[in-house]
Amino acid sequence: PRAASRQLASALAANSVLARFPLLRGCVVAGAALFRPLFTTLGLKHVTPIPIALHSLSGTVLGVLLAFRTSQSYDRFWAGRQLWADVANSVRNLGRLAAANCKPSRYEALLRLMQAYPVALRQHLRGQRDMDEFEPYLETSEVNELSTADNLPLALTLSMSVLLADLRTDPSPGGSYLWYSCNEQVTQLTEVIARSEAIAGTPVPISYSRHSSRVVSMFTLMLPLALVGIMDSVPGTVLSTTVISWFLFGIEVIGHNIEEPFGLGGVRRPELLPLRRYSENIILDLQEENRIIERALRSPGKELEDAESAPAAVAESSAGVRIGVAGPVEVVGEEGSSAT
Repeated sequence: PRAASRQLASALAANSVLARFPLLRGCVVAGAALFRPLFTTLGLKHVTPIPIALHSLSGTVLGVLLAFRTSQSYDRFWAGRQLWADVANSVRNLGRLAAANCKPSRYEALLRLMQAYPVALRQHLRGQRDMDEFEPYLETSEVNELSTADNLPLALTLSMSVLLADLRTDPSPGGSYLWYSCNEQVTQLTEVIARSEAIAGTPVPISYSRHSSRVVSMFTLMLPLALVGIMDSVPGTVLSTTVISWFLFGIEVIGHNIEEPFGLGGVRRPELLPLRRYSENIILDLQEENRIIERALRSPGKELEDAESAPAAVAESSAGVRIGVAGPVEVVGEEGSSAT
């Protein structure tokens, strides 16, 4: 009996499902060590079984309870995944609009903020705070300013709004529409923060989790006493109980694991969604967009267009006005007079 108990203990310890329930595993091992000699000596005829109808009726309720528990957890998991898909779409659209329409200085500043946003959101949802991760994307002054904020992703979206604010009063054609389009993407990024916080900060009620775990435990602990009356075999009863318990506890553990898609920042509840990989892919997409825009600006067609517009620019410059990146600037004429 001792050798069999040690083998059973090692097998249960290696089981990834029952490893989450050390108390239950200890009870199974102790019960096997105590009652196995008793069953062998006395035989099954001395064991009084309980009616199988009890488990038949309660099994239906248990199935509905586990199905509802797992369904609610999966809804939280899928909602978290959809939020990161929204982050990727909004950041890509904002980067495309800014790269094609904004001035180079504004686009470079906005690009740094967009690259830092997925990192900030991941840290915010995981309860982490590592400012060193922002150094490859932000300037030193920007990192120091960001370190004073409590909500890192919210501070980045506010910086994006401030950076795009003057587009609303831009007199150039399409300036106000560009601001509206970019601001809509920034608004979606801000909404993602609130919806993600709702998932990360509102776990499944602990009373519901405990009740479902207790029901599964009582059902499986009483199951051998119900099966022993109809199977008339100790090995068959033990094997059937083990398989059914593995099924039920597996469903219970799945519900516990996927209810926190972002994790809790610790070893006990690691992240289920690969947030680091998601954020790295978003940053790589932004960098690829930047390279595509740069190649488009250096294309032969663009160079030909610049060459054709050069005479007009010279004539305009001789009239005393020059259009630069920052708009109209002052030009000094041949006689020392200036015009704007």
